[in-house]
Amino acid sequence: MGFQAKGVRPGIRVWGLFVPAVIYGAVEGVSVTLILVLVAGVSVVLISPDILRQNEVTDLVNQYADTAWAFAAPLALISVFLSICSIRASLLVPITSASIGRDPDGLHYTPFRHFRASFGPLFALTICSYVGMLILHAGLIIVFVLTGYAETLQADLMEINSMTDGFAPIRPIWSLIVLFIIYMLIGTWAFSLQCAGGVLGYLRLRDESPKLSELLQSSQKQPSQTNAQAEPRMSAEDLRALRKSREFGNR
Repeated sequence: MGFQAKGVRPGIRVWGLFVPAVIYGAVEGVSVTLILVLVAGVSVVLISPDILRQNEVTDLVNQYADTAWAFAAPLALISVFLSICSIRASLLVPITSASIGRDPDGLHYTPFRHFRASFGPLFALTICSYVGMLILHAGLIIVFVLTGYAETLQADLMEINSMTDGFAPIRPIWSLIVLFIIYMLIGTWAFSLQCAGGVLGYLRLRDESPKLSELLQSSQKQPSQTNAQAEPRMSAEDLRALRKSREFGNR
């Protein structure tokens, strides 16, 4: 949709997006999983056994607050968040190339080409999109609490439990359906903002890189220039001698 807004027609069908989507989704998912596993492993190694033996939640929180975890835990969360944003920003231009079926220079699409292209602006844009999504989610929760809609949602969740147990007839819970749609729209907005940045990064590379026609013309000119350079040039004395020999031959 971003390319269509810029007047660029894709050279690939919808079904052609399936394999790149699976590949990039798997790469991003595995990378995020490794980051989370690494953070969890470091936490397990560094955590004090006394903290795990706490029963009360308040004692657990106080124990964390009195240790270095009061600084390390937020730092770890920020590091994980920035790492996830870095992975997404690095893949935006390759994902954009896959969506149109060709690279910015006009060649056929190559997986993971231009990885980390336009990284700085796309990294900042990815952070802003995720932070904006979190702000919208928090604002939505605040609105629900202030308007009393949270109590309605709680009652609807209890009714779903009754439906599951067979004590209530099955019917659509419109409040939860609307809530799901709202959250989906917020997530779609954040991802669409990232896609728009990927399109702009792709178009910037396309404008800066040499066109395919220019590459073909330069490759055709190189053999002729090579042949011209390969032919030896005659000196001025050789030209005089050649001219005199011709004159003598005519006589």
